[in-house]
Amino acid sequence: MANRLHTNLLNQIVSNYSRRSEAVNALSEILRITPDAIYRRLRGESLLNAEEVERLAVHYGVSLDALMETNSRHVTFDFLPGNGDQQIISVEHFMQSIHAVLLDMKHCTQVKFYSISANMHLFYYLLAPRLFKFKLFVWGNTIWNIPGLRMEKYSEQIFPAFIDGLIQRIRKDFLAYHTVELWSMSMVDDTLNQLAYFTYSGRFESPDIVQSLYDELMELIRLLQHFAAHGHKYNRMEVPLGPFELYHNEVIHASQTFYASSIERELVIMPFATPSFVVTQNQQTCDHIKLWFDRIIRKSSPISTTNEKNRNFFFNQILQNINFSRQRLEHLLE
Repeated sequence: MANRLHTNLLNQIVSNYSRRSEAVNALSEILRITPDAIYRRLRGESLLNAEEVERLAVHYGVSLDALMETNSRHVTFDFLPGNGDQQIISVEHFMQSIHAVLLDMKHCTQVKFYSISANMHLFYYLLAPRLFKFKLFVWGNTIWNIPGLRMEKYSEQIFPAFIDGLIQRIRKDFLAYHTVELWSMSMVDDTLNQLAYFTYSGRFESPDIVQSLYDELMELIRLLQHFAAHGHKYNRMEVPLGPFELYHNEVIHASQTFYASSIERELVIMPFATPSFVVTQNQQTCDHIKLWFDRIIRKSSPISTTNEKNRNFFFNQILQNINFSRQRLEHLLE
């Protein structure tokens, strides 16, 4: 038991670093022992003592329960954002938590993010900052119950300026990853329903704000269509970043699920009290989700780079849905 815990803990920590020497230096500083002593522990010539295990587990946020699992039916998840008994106290708290997932894979090689959802996941809303702030406003009012937002009407100025910096940093890291997406034509329905609800409730500072959010949503869909046509995401239109593979599937309406694969490690990320989520590195769970994605992809229609007719039909239908939603609110927006 001790040998397995020792080996699994060190292997998981070392996987966070691009070079073994970096991991050794970090471990040496944390445990306050020489690099030679760290190398002996990595080779299994000596074992971590109880105090060292505790210190490393706390520093790296590693679940010792997960490392010691023996029953294949038991899976340990980490709750993000925060701990299981911690409430969202600010939008900054939430954004830092979702950024942590991207940073967790940053030092890994050949990273690929798979995702499926009936609705567009929040990372793409980062490409439309006003819309992303509106989503934060919705969650702050309906789920997190943040006091500072409950009595306010929505405007861009409702959030402090540093939120824009967080949006840019998270967006930059997300765009760099290779993503494989499975979408349906309902991908913006939740946002359209939220726009309608908060318009009817009089929660916008002015009708012009609603119009600008609809405009930005249409611009976002056209940008995603551009990604699909070229097979890459872009930060600036002339610079291709992470590969973008898009599939259309109207049959499987799954809850938002992510699977992150790499040479060093794998993650499964699933919704838990949306927009929060849980994360696991349990190997059996990762293997199951990878097989599940492979099966769904084989039954889905590829619409990135090839199949231009179906791709245009898919995105044009979404744009029509946005226009229809806007027209329903015209009497309130004039």
